[in-house]
Amino acid sequence: MLGLVAEGRSNKEIAAEFIISEHTAKYHVTSLLDKLGADSRVQAVALAAQRGLLGANGGTAREPARSIAALNRGGRSSASALAGASRACAHR
Repeated sequence: MLGLVAEGRSNKEIAAEFIISEHTAKYHVTSLLDKLGADSRVQAVALAAQRGLLGANGGTAREPARSIAALNRGGRSSASALAGASRACAHR
């Protein structure tokens, strides 16, 4: 799911990909943002990239078990990681 968020997919598109309701997709995307400590999808993608959770081809590699395990190990991001992600987002 993180890869689809990185691709810029909407909740509706994510739902279609996983054959789930749009509401369920929104719930899972919100959960990803929470686990990453992100306030937006853009910030979530920046943090995920910093943590090596996205594939080298721009986030299309879908390895959910590895990504979720890494998120669970990492817990919430530190203030410095958030500041770095904010700077990275500001330069775009």
